[in-house]
Amino acid sequence: MRSHTRRAASPSDCPLVLRKLICKEDIRAGCKCIVKPPLVSDVELERFLSVPRDPSQVLVFGIVSSHIPTSSGQLQWLLNTLYCHRQQGRGSPCIQCQHDPYRLLRYDLNSPLQKDPPLLVKKYAVMQGMVLMFAGGKLLFGGCVLNGYGFSKQNLLKQISQARQDCKMGYFMPENYKFSSVLPSFLGLDEAESDKRTILEDIQGSISSLTVGDKMEDYFPEPEKK
Repeated sequence: MRSHTRRAASPSDCPLVLRKLICKEDIRAGCKCIVKPPLVSDVELERFLSVPRDPSQVLVFGIVSSHIPTSSGQLQWLLNTLYCHRQQGRGSPCIQCQHDPYRLLRYDLNSPLQKDPPLLVKKYAVMQGMVLMFAGGKLLFGGCVLNGYGFSKQNLLKQISQARQDCKMGYFMPENYKFSSVLPSFLGLDEAESDKRTILEDIQGSISSLTVGDKMEDYFPEPEKK
């Protein structure tokens, strides 16, 4: 059985603290990401993805837009709800979650800290409303239709479970993979549900969709409250 060496918690485990370190700002306040998933900016994105951590831990990025908040409102609500549930009782969530099976994060395309274009747009052609999943700095999943159905807590957890299984099997997406670069009309409020589904499936990407059937159902244990 493979064992992982436990490493000491690092300020770099928190994207906000890491950003302050890079910008040579005071980090004594530490991690205080208690209410919402921490916001990752282009200032620290690459270093944050490369921070040594449990190689099976999945980093779940919700791609949001502060300029068009309604375009990712459902996603933000889902991430915030699940995050608050999992982090309850933790004073420094980013430090205390290093052994969790997954972490929830946000990436704002319109943050003033982003490059032009934002790094994830340049590399993967992402758009608001998408979810990306990484492990060990490599992309496992990207899309707007979780678990093949849509946005819900159950579908998100199933998709994370599938991503963890893909990671264990070594199924990562190609380094040069790009999603659709055309902003779809599903962001509007007057699209028929069937039309939205078709468009969303067009920008879905996952190695598991090509290699592994949808047969996993996993329930994650409650996080440790240290």
